Amino acid sequence: MRDPKGDVSCRASVLFTSGYCECENGRVVALVGCGMHSFTCFDRCRELGAQGMPLPRLMTCPSGQQQQLQRRMQQQEASPAGNASTAASAGASGGGGRSLAASNSTSSVAVASSSAVGGTGETSNGSPAALDRGALPDRSAELWEELVSTVRKHDPKPPVLLSKRTEDDDWLREGGSMPAGLAGRLTASLRDYIAAVAAPDVPGGTAPPATQRGRGIVMVSGGLRYMVSAWISIAMLRRSGSSLPVEMWFPVLEYPTAAVVEALRARGVTCRAFAVADLDQAGYALKVAAIMLSSFSEVLFLDADNFPLADPQPLFESEQYRRAGCVFWRDYWAPTAVPALARVLGIPPADMPASTFEAGQMLIDKRRHWRGMRVALYFNYYNEVWYNLFTDYMGWGDKETFYYAFLAAREAVYYVPTPTGSVGMRRHFCRRFKTRQLCREVFTGNSMVQYDLGGTNSTASTAGADAGTAAARPLFLHANLEKWSLRLPDSFSDYVRRWQLLQPGGEEFPAWSERELGLDLERYVFDQARSFRCAPFFDEYYEVRRRHGDPPIPPLNGLHTLMPGIEFHQMYRLGHAGTYVELFERSALDTFLFRLGVASRTVLPAVKRALRRLWGGKKLARLLFKLERRLRNGLLATST
Repeated sequence: MRDPKGDVSCRASVLFTSGYCECENGRVVALVGCGMHSFTCFDRCRELGAQGMPLPRLMTCPSGQQQQLQRRMQQQEASPAGNASTAASAGASGGGGRSLAASNSTSSVAVASSSAVGGTGETSNGSPAALDRGALPDRSAELWEELVSTVRKHDPKPPVLLSKRTEDDDWLREGGSMPAGLAGRLTASLRDYIAAVAAPDVPGGTAPPATQRGRGIVMVSGGLRYMVSAWISIAMLRRSGSSLPVEMWFPVLEYPTAAVVEALRARGVTCRAFAVADLDQAGYALKVAAIMLSSFSEVLFLDADNFPLADPQPLFESEQYRRAGCVFWRDYWAPTAVPALARVLGIPPADMPASTFEAGQMLIDKRRHWRGMRVALYFNYYNEVWYNLFTDYMGWGDKETFYYAFLAAREAVYYVPTPTGSVGMRRHFCRRFKTRQLCREVFTGNSMVQYDLGGTNSTASTAGADAGTAAARPLFLHANLEKWSLRLPDSFSDYVRRWQLLQPGGEEFPAWSERELGLDLERYVFDQARSFRCAPFFDEYYEVRRRHGDPPIPPLNGLHTLMPGIEFHQMYRLGHAGTYVELFERSALDTFLFRLGVASRTVLPAVKRALRRLWGGKKLARLLFKLERRLRNGLLATST
């Protein structure tokens, strides 16, 4: 994004730094990369003449462009990956899909019909209009009240909350421990709650309602920020050949307009609203609520920014899922849970996982894991109490709660053995040393790659990874770092690709997607974003979202936008362990700094705890923590 404060005059000498030269005609710029250079933009523009890159315009829809876009998308979708011969995929992959939508709408719960929702999808007070009840009554409000009534009766009410651990302020690394009595209080509270939800007469039941049946995909969306990604995700799903029905849940004030509801219905999507009391409409509990209140008994949950690369339906038939009734996928990082977590959960320390997890995709049979889901609801309802036990700043949120909830409920668990991959960009990181500048090209990941189960497995596993699985293939591309938005240039030729490299392996991602998917995936996604921007419903929907406080689509300010990414090599140097270390090349210096960082997270806390026992030990421990951080940051700065 452009930084006007960094602008200099065209006659100023440019040393080392990177950026653009904007020439006098205002239409031509030259990208200047890092390296050994010294010049003025006045001279560079004179050399360029009429050459260079045009300043990109923000995506628009001039007359005739939508028709060209539609023809190109029809060509891209003519041979979708997977089972392209099914009537469902043939109908849902394009703009039609009426046969699939009709079959879904007759059997689903709480389909939002265009006649019921009205012109803007709102009532006079700003909430969505009445939902079409469909063939079955919608009991979501009643069920939610039954579920949370038990949760409220077991409020842990700790006398003090654990503070959120950050890189620069971590009570655990400073040698601290949980306050006296807190672990025991949380242990008793969780034990009593699990016993309560296992009682045969508990409100909300020990199994999901009988009206919840069948298999389907559940998503949470809302607002322009998530709807663009959700639109793309559904397009990818239907292009894969999947005919799985989809329920898309929205916070009450983010329910889409009638025209958007109808457009989603044409793609086999049922829109539902969180029209329930006592639910933070912007909080982490939305994910667990959507899963538990959905009309399906078997759920594949997908984040709105998660794009299926192949039909996910075979997951429901896998041996691993049939045995455990759930499938989880791992995150990049090693666990950072507090040491007392196993005792709090009431499980043997040996059952604690050796990995963290991400919740961008989860496969759950609610009939077998209703108690575990109720524990996950408990963790998310009182998130200010529980989140700080599961992780530090590397993954704070709801993503660990599901796996740990199933462990606490003594239910079978399974996670995919293939480590998480990444798609991202090559970026240059540079540092100036007097009259020299040294640059290093590194991989920065911006989207997670999650794999399938690698075929039928002959070995049983309910606590973790399998041995001897067949080669796994990428199944989900989770654009977790930054959502796809409409802040895009008008032409794909002006677009800077975010998906350049696939790791591990180092293969060029455009070539991989052409070979494995039969299309340039990023170009396809770009076109899908344009199809949303240029759809007949967009202007009305955008106006409604702006009235509800969504920010406007920001301008490009004349520059080509670059995608931020996770600097994996820098995370490694900070001592963060995890499977991500296979995603980049490591030098001897990298490894030394990593070991130093690991020591700061394992050995030094024990030293600090000993210092705390001495007179004034707390101050000495804090001083040691600051000195350690200053030393590590100094080494990182000089070794870039």
